[in-house]
Amino acid sequence: MDRRQFVAAVGGVALTASVSSAEEQAKEPGKKVSPASGSATENAGARQNTWLPLDWWHVEHQDNVELRQGRPEWVPEATYEDPTFDYLGFWPCVWQDAASGQWRMLYFATGIPLTLMGAESDDGIHWRPMKRPDIKVTGEKCAPNHLFTLPSANGGPMYLDPVAADGKRFKFYAVQRGGAAAERARHDPNSYFHEIVAGEGVKPYLADNVMVTSADGFHWQLEPDARWGGPPWHPDPPVNCYYNRHRGEHVMITRPGWGDRRIAVQTSPDARKWSNLELLMQPDPLDPPQTQFYGMRVVPYADYHFGLLWTAHFRSSERLERFNQLWGPIDCQLAYSYDGMNFHRGLREPLIPLNEPGQPGCGVVYPTTVLEHDGQLRIYSGASRDLHHQYVKSQFVRKGKQPPTAIIMHTLRKDGFMYLASRGNWASLTTKPLALFSPELRLNVLAPYGELVFQVTDLLSKPLAGYTFDDCVPLKEVDALDAPLRFRDKPDLSDLMNRPIRLQMKFRGARIHAMRGQFHWLDALDVALLKDGKPIDREFFDFS
Repeated sequence: MDRRQFVAAVGGVALTASVSSAEEQAKEPGKKVSPASGSATENAGARQNTWLPLDWWHVEHQDNVELRQGRPEWVPEATYEDPTFDYLGFWPCVWQDAASGQWRMLYFATGIPLTLMGAESDDGIHWRPMKRPDIKVTGEKCAPNHLFTLPSANGGPMYLDPVAADGKRFKFYAVQRGGAAAERARHDPNSYFHEIVAGEGVKPYLADNVMVTSADGFHWQLEPDARWGGPPWHPDPPVNCYYNRHRGEHVMITRPGWGDRRIAVQTSPDARKWSNLELLMQPDPLDPPQTQFYGMRVVPYADYHFGLLWTAHFRSSERLERFNQLWGPIDCQLAYSYDGMNFHRGLREPLIPLNEPGQPGCGVVYPTTVLEHDGQLRIYSGASRDLHHQYVKSQFVRKGKQPPTAIIMHTLRKDGFMYLASRGNWASLTTKPLALFSPELRLNVLAPYGELVFQVTDLLSKPLAGYTFDDCVPLKEVDALDAPLRFRDKPDLSDLMNRPIRLQMKFRGARIHAMRGQFHWLDALDVALLKDGKPIDREFFDFS
């Protein structure tokens, strides 16, 4: 089967391809807040593409251009510490309620057992415990904002399922060990651990991988028929999930096994039945010795998937003991994927660096929620003042003092994960060929003291009449999230549609964060098809 036959077989469409995925139609619960999608639809049935300069793949030629990573800004006043517990189990899940406009947050106050708590806010910055005394829990209700307890369990961040067919959008996955898992194994003859429990009793490796769901985020129930992972003691929390719209399936990111700190993946069509576990990512020779990947939160954003890679720097000069080699800081590096499955490490700089000593997040930071609000990205993280494993002890030695853990927030410019900048004075770049399907291209550009000029060329980089540098309306001293590219004698870019072109830019004192419009990056086959007036494969490997 050749490429054209393949596209026809899977329902590929031509120039007017429409958005068909359920995720793009689904929205996070929120008012004035979008789930970090960055993707707007201006015309019915028209897909808006976004190009983020994460690497050099779509740049054909450049001079004096540098690829840089954004620097999120910590917002100290957004720090939240639970008044009931000295220790937070992290994993904040934040959204804005559509009906009331209130911001809400779910988090785990303890790791074992999983004690689910709730907080609320008028602005997403200043938080208070949520008052829900009406919610009944198993065992003792420790506070009005206590929503659920899963005994003998360890898990991971909440998953807001964008395509939940049963209406249970709130999900989290956990591993139960000890008594709860033993009881189920004892009464289930099909359990892997049935004979072990009957003959040997409870073992440390005895585990049951479970799913817990909720329709509203407040009332929770254990799903008795939902299982994930195998063999039964694998994989290992923390468990992170996301929806891959390119493949139309749920994806689970976890670790291959108990204490095996690498990134593994499994997929599911319904978030209940999962594929076999596969290794996705591990430290490589470019990483310092003893680097470990504690977990990775994946955030669908525009046409991409960003991995918030919790990178552990576990090193010690002390002699080996049971846990001392697991002590160390954990920060967050940026990974990214075009298709939601194959991830790249980027510049390997901390996206969320550690704070100064004594501040929350100076020892450990786990980003879990990214939301777009008022032209900014808000990044919510679980954070600790202590190093990994040391904060487990701190809850006992710091009673009555400043809690070692907290939930913190950073802000970042929309599309601000990566950007292009000039190394000094003027820089220039030429893109790979592309085809326009709408009469407008827009840039997210930051140039408060700089400028950017642009032109459109043919495949051979020959400027097109009326679209040269001299014809453009320069972007000078601008700070714009969506600045249209304009030419003096042209009402729009209609004359350029459905033909192979390149975009050239010259800039200084400017940062280019993104380009949006309806376009398709062309390869040689696309160019030939377009020249002959035939439909091109807009969907084939074109994830951006």
